[in-house]
Amino acid sequence: MDITKTEKYREWRLLQEGIRSGEIFRKDRHEDASVKAARIARAQRDYNYFVKTYFPHIARCDCGAFQLTAARYILRNPNARAVFEWARGHAKSTHFGVLVPLWLKIQKQRQYHTLVLVSKSEDSADQLLADLQAELQYNDLFIADFGKQIKEGNWAEGKFSTSDGYFFTSLGRGQSPRGLKEHSRRPDYIIIDDIDDDEMVRNEQRVSKATEWVLSALFGAMEAGRGRFIMVGNRIAKNSVLSKIIERPGVYHTKVNILDRDGKPTWKENYTAAEVAEMRQMMGERNFQKEYMNNPTTEGSVFRAKDIRYGKILQLKEYRQLICYTDPSFKNSATFFRLKAHPEGCTCGCADNRQIVRLSAITADDSLEDLYKHYSNGFRKAVDSVFGDEYPEMADQLRANVSRFSAYKANYVRQAFDDNARQFSGKDLDEANKATINQFRRWTDAELTTAGARARTAKQFTEFNEPDRRELFPCLKWLPSRAVNPRQSHAMFWGGVWRKDDDFWKRHQPGTEWNCMCDLEECDDAPKEPEKYSRKKEPKVPKGLEGNPSVTGEIFTDKASYIAKSGQNRKERDNAEYKVELFVHKKYKHDSESNPLLSQSFQCEIEGVKQDIHFAEWGISETAYSMLGRKNIYWLKNEVLNNPQRYFEKAEYRHSADIDLSHNTGKTLRLKKKFQKYFYSEIKLANGQSAYLNIVLHKDGLYYLYTISKNITDYNN
Repeated sequence: MDITKTEKYREWRLLQEGIRSGEIFRKDRHEDASVKAARIARAQRDYNYFVKTYFPHIARCDCGAFQLTAARYILRNPNARAVFEWARGHAKSTHFGVLVPLWLKIQKQRQYHTLVLVSKSEDSADQLLADLQAELQYNDLFIADFGKQIKEGNWAEGKFSTSDGYFFTSLGRGQSPRGLKEHSRRPDYIIIDDIDDDEMVRNEQRVSKATEWVLSALFGAMEAGRGRFIMVGNRIAKNSVLSKIIERPGVYHTKVNILDRDGKPTWKENYTAAEVAEMRQMMGERNFQKEYMNNPTTEGSVFRAKDIRYGKILQLKEYRQLICYTDPSFKNSATFFRLKAHPEGCTCGCADNRQIVRLSAITADDSLEDLYKHYSNGFRKAVDSVFGDEYPEMADQLRANVSRFSAYKANYVRQAFDDNARQFSGKDLDEANKATINQFRRWTDAELTTAGARARTAKQFTEFNEPDRRELFPCLKWLPSRAVNPRQSHAMFWGGVWRKDDDFWKRHQPGTEWNCMCDLEECDDAPKEPEKYSRKKEPKVPKGLEGNPSVTGEIFTDKASYIAKSGQNRKERDNAEYKVELFVHKKYKHDSESNPLLSQSFQCEIEGVKQDIHFAEWGISETAYSMLGRKNIYWLKNEVLNNPQRYFEKAEYRHSADIDLSHNTGKTLRLKKKFQKYFYSEIKLANGQSAYLNIVLHKDGLYYLYTISKNITDYNN
């Protein structure tokens, strides 16, 4: 086929003419060599200058701060795995498909050899390649400063190379990239642009297949993962390739909406608030949210059965809110109604992703174990909703901390009900218990919200202090509270900029105040204290919220009232610690018969061989009972039971020992007579402290976890 007769070629010619008609060709062609050298040097270090100088036909305004940050991140991270989730109209394809690759190309140190542009179809990918080739072939100022570029090939063929040894090619979604290389060089720079489309995202199977292609065939085309792997696009559906890649561990992710958190245009250099408002009104809210706010919604969705939680209905007078969703037509359709109740004892708290952590009502008849399970489930959900599968060691420290806090809280609440029972009877007791329930509901509201905020702070500081992030953004800026009626205790910090290693962050962060809704932002601004700030007038941190949770591994400290009031002296507090650990052990023992671990096994190395480690009721109970009385270690150890696989697969085998029955009697003796040998493997708890898996070989031929100990024991038995 004659390419010169196609519509694509006519578009290509128009692009070529547009480049040649730009202002760059009116520059003095006989300029002094020093002027040229200065221009090149500045272009290599200043992305905004590079874009405005060499591409005025593209850059009709200055780059936005988010575009500059993205370019610097890609330059400084040769093995970047990143997703840039940007709204429509924010020049994703132009920057990531043309301008950033060309900026990397002019750096003194070579940044890549083989670049692959990927899109939803071969035609779309070829168009991206055409834009890139047009600049290299017809941008006279770029050629004058950096030499003749095109050597052979053509975008219409899906590939071309340059005179200085760069190779550029394109692929459509699903095309085989296997064997893709130039002169034995595999791709070391892959850009995936708008891989999702409206039709595909409606089919979960197609999305999963496309995601698998990205992670296997496409990523596998690189040399053992060496090089930059970049995805750009906007979120057009909840279920999309982009959303699934964002969830992968280790992926750097930035999200840019057309409006920032204050409702102002993010790319203020290009859009006005009036333009955005007019467009929003014209499109309708649902379309605007999908295309420009990365928030796709689906009309007419059906409530899923698994999302509905049922409970015993109380007397109507006990409810402070009743919300009823109904279908007024009462037809035989997919729409149906449910009653959503919010009783006086119902507790809500807001976590990082703004999901509601909801606890059902407590009662005066709840046992210690019931209360512990009630509170620990809620606080652990607050941590889980922030961390998910990311930073597991930090997350486990925080989960252990809130579990311990929940145990003390449960003990405190149970004592309050018991005190009521000693002082009151009849209706007076009912009223006293109702008041107690309402009091703890209000406290738990604040505690759950604050737990979510402090978990988020811990995650942020863990992310912010990664080496590449510290280099890119050395400072943090304190953003104002999002609360409707914000407290003024943190107002003196608003707008302040401190270095990440400043001791200020050890004393204060979002979350060092109950119900705090402040936030942080990384920046490369110079440190600057707000006008209202004074070190001497810093607000006093409430007891229980001291320290930076990313450093201490604590959301709630020992100064929290439930813990601090557990005893008048150290001995009484140690007894209280033993008491709460003991009833938590009873909970594990009680639940051991139905524990899902009984039907699972996890591999662990024993004497150089991977063995399946099983669980039995006696092993779960013994493990939960071990390490009593040792502050924090007990709770960190319990996290091994909550996620055995992560700890078992990293365990290092240390020693074996014969079974010694000389000190055992009764039930323990009968159990250990079935053991053949002990094996000890070292693990690291979430805080980095060593502990040991005590594994036994049972007479049934299987390996079981018997307990977890602080030290290796029975060496000489």
